[in-house]
Amino acid sequence: MDFPVLAASTLYGILYKMLRRLWLSVPVLILLLFSSCYLPEIKEIPYIVSPLDSSSDVTRTVTLNWNTQADGVDSYSVYLEEQESLLIQGDNSLVPFDENLTEHFITVNEPLKAQTEYHWRVVCHYNDGSSAISALASFHTGSSIEKEPSFFLVSVGITEYHDPDFDWSAPFRDLHLTDDDTEDFARVFKKLNEPWQITTLKGYVSESEIIDAVDAAAASAGEGDRLVFHYSGHGHQIDDVSMLIMSDTPQPDGPYSSDSYFSPESEQSLLDVNITDDDLKNILNRFPGEKFVFIDACYAGSFITLSGGEPSANEDGSLQLAAAEAQLQEFSDNWIDSFKLSASLSLSADGSIPANQRYHVITGSTLQLESFEQAAIQNGVFSFCLLDTLGDSGKYGSDRPQPEFNYTFDADIYLLDKEVTFREVSNWCKLAVPRLFLELRLNEMAFIGQPVQKISSWSVDPNVVLTRYFM
Repeated sequence: MDFPVLAASTLYGILYKMLRRLWLSVPVLILLLFSSCYLPEIKEIPYIVSPLDSSSDVTRTVTLNWNTQADGVDSYSVYLEEQESLLIQGDNSLVPFDENLTEHFITVNEPLKAQTEYHWRVVCHYNDGSSAISALASFHTGSSIEKEPSFFLVSVGITEYHDPDFDWSAPFRDLHLTDDDTEDFARVFKKLNEPWQITTLKGYVSESEIIDAVDAAAASAGEGDRLVFHYSGHGHQIDDVSMLIMSDTPQPDGPYSSDSYFSPESEQSLLDVNITDDDLKNILNRFPGEKFVFIDACYAGSFITLSGGEPSANEDGSLQLAAAEAQLQEFSDNWIDSFKLSASLSLSADGSIPANQRYHVITGSTLQLESFEQAAIQNGVFSFCLLDTLGDSGKYGSDRPQPEFNYTFDADIYLLDKEVTFREVSNWCKLAVPRLFLELRLNEMAFIGQPVQKISSWSVDPNVVLTRYFM
């Protein structure tokens, strides 16, 4: 079909040309519309994290580590061969080095040959039956069979405090979002490039369960390994000693009265059952390597003393008070409300801090302030901001109908180095926590007379890298 020809110099001519172009474009638009329905979905290709292509002097018990930004992954298969041609040809009869893997890493337990070149790639199998293949990478082994660093996450989210009726007058009411904090920590850490081994404790949790989880991580860990301990739940403080409240904390006998429940006579039972700052250090010291501690609880400020030291003039190299105060002043810029030195921090002969005493701590509150969970973000305020620094979206409400990991490591102010340091995480949370708290309170019109939530922080080495990422 065609339109009658009109003079191009007239208004009708211009209109004719416009209609003609539109008419001719309709079949093309229809074709594109229907064909797009049948275009195959392009699956995300897994990418190699470590060892990177052409790496040399790799330990013979290497950890093969990869990742993908895609969702809907069912499992992974890993192919590892000395002959590169076997992997290039794509022989269907080739037996995987390992398969049906649900984590994005695998450690070679049987040492590989020394001084040998190996080639490897990963196949990602999706829930819909499709698959995607990584690029081919190679590495050359050295002579060492030393184990590469291992990474452990123990995340605790306590919701149950013997208060099924949600009694606001009870000393420690049930919480509703702390288990979400734990689930989101597990979700985010699975997306990080390091091979994190994840343990979660949710709902009803006792001190013995936390000890068991740390012991399980410590059983296969060494000095070069790393533990992240996250707690989300109730907190309390007695005489400037912070504590984590366990599910089996003592309950009132009869009607609750704060004066009697928190009386000097009753305080000792609270200290015995729950986890104080010294108790937590004794638990975490079972792990021989470096520790990152993130506590989302009220009145948690004294937990920063996990990284502290007693003032001492001994000749054994104990940390001096002046040095500790100088580092604290330089790092925190006067935004920590309370700092208490509790336990001696002995240095090694070379002046370094032993691995099992290397602590990096951030708490979601100070010693005198509370920490909050908010339905609008489905998290505790501190946990939400912390996860935002590690690649989560930082969105909530209608902007975030489902949890979203969007690979925006907001804390990394040096975007080119692709590293998130403890200092960057602390500085980000220092600003983000009170800002988000005020934003949520303003939305609820419930901010009048309520102190703003603030964090506390302390580290033996603020520049330590928490995670590395590749985009």
